[in-house]
Amino acid sequence: MAEHDHHHHHAPVEQAPADPAQQALADALRVSFGILKYLMAVLVVIYLFSGVYQVQPQEQAVQLVFGKVTGDTVEEQVKEAGWHLGWPFPVGEVVKVPTTTQNLTVADTFMFEIAERDRGKSFDEMAGGRALNPERDGSLITADANLVHGVFNASYTITNAARFIRNVGDPADAEDQERLRALLRTALERAVVHATAQTRSDEFIGGRPNRSLIKQLAQDQLDEAGAGVTLGEVTLNQPTMPLAVRDAYNLVSRAENTRSERINQAQTQRRESLGGVAGAAALPVAGGNDGPLVELIKRYELAAAGETDEAEALQLRLDEVFRTLRVEYDGQPYDVGGEAAAIINQAQTDRTTLVQTVRAEADAFRKLLENYRRDPALFRTLTWQQARSEIFGDGSDIETFMAPRGQLYLELNRDPEITRERERQRIEAEREARLAEQ
Repeated sequence: MAEHDHHHHHAPVEQAPADPAQQALADALRVSFGILKYLMAVLVVIYLFSGVYQVQPQEQAVQLVFGKVTGDTVEEQVKEAGWHLGWPFPVGEVVKVPTTTQNLTVADTFMFEIAERDRGKSFDEMAGGRALNPERDGSLITADANLVHGVFNASYTITNAARFIRNVGDPADAEDQERLRALLRTALERAVVHATAQTRSDEFIGGRPNRSLIKQLAQDQLDEAGAGVTLGEVTLNQPTMPLAVRDAYNLVSRAENTRSERINQAQTQRRESLGGVAGAAALPVAGGNDGPLVELIKRYELAAAGETDEAEALQLRLDEVFRTLRVEYDGQPYDVGGEAAAIINQAQTDRTTLVQTVRAEADAFRKLLENYRRDPALFRTLTWQQARSEIFGDGSDIETFMAPRGQLYLELNRDPEITRERERQRIEAEREARLAEQ
């Protein structure tokens, strides 16, 4: 009985054959879980790469992680054009900011209100006696305490997207856009008021406000606010005086223009006169008022009047200038021309001619003196005969004849008929001589 029980205890246990349906289900679950793992891995990869984004050339982007800007430096915070990898939503967010140039116009702040009937008219057509109404009309005060009006335009660009998003807002949000324009307008208006107070009214009306100062002051305010915006060109349009005084201002302006024209004409005439008198040496050099020759003459006149002690040296220098017709100034030679040069040249020519004439007369006198010393009586007789021949020759209107006892008589009151006959004979002789020459 014991043997039987022991044998029964060690006998192998036979397992029941598995159910085919259960086996198929187990295999299907195992395959499904494997596919699911791969799908989850793919989804995780896709999710991670969903943070890849592209920044266009005229954009900047800023990455946010849980609503905060990532990065410590500007280079890390601001993403320029190209592809970038960031945290996917909802962990991360990418905000893109356009960097295109935009414009802002301050049209009404510093301009008077234009009535509907005056729309399209020029300021001169609107000019009249209408006084300013502080409730409706804007204006500026200039450095010379005048009122002026104008329209200002400014271009601007978002150059630091991180600062812009942090301190201004989302450029895609309408309220944030309006906040930006209000910030820009306030900065520009304050800068315009400050700069115009240092500008004269004629400069402002002439379209020459201190644009660089306006831009600098407005940019300083934007930088202080951390807007991340850079201003571009600031321009002034439609500068004008108040309509009530525009007519009077135009009269003054025309008078100023006439004054400028007269001054320019006078300066032109002065240059022409100086150039005509003394050429290049008399014309102003390097923006000066007087030419080198004029300045030298003025210095000499002051010295000659006893105001300085260099009269003699300046006289020698002037003599040298008029002799050479050239004056030195800052190492550069300037020729003396015009009437001065013509007079000096003519004087030199006359001087040469006079010297030659005097020398010839002196030579002739010396020869006469030698003849006189050899025989004074003969010299007197020959000289008298030569003089009488020259005075009472055939070409003169004086007739001579000898009276008794050797006296010489002169007949000065000739018969007019004899004079006419002699003139006719002279003309006839000249005509025959010309015919003979031909």
